[in-house]
Amino acid sequence: MLVFVISYFDYPQVYFALRIMFVLFMFQCTVVIV
Repeated sequence: MLVFVISYFDYPQVYFALRIMFVLFMFQCTVVIV
C-alpha cells in the first residue's frame, strides 16, 4: 500500500482518492468490529 502512495504521490487526485478509500475501509472495519 505504501508503494502505491509513493508512486502516485505526484498525482494529487489519485492520492486523494486513495486516502478516501483508506478512510472508508477503516470506517467499515470499525463498524464491523463494533
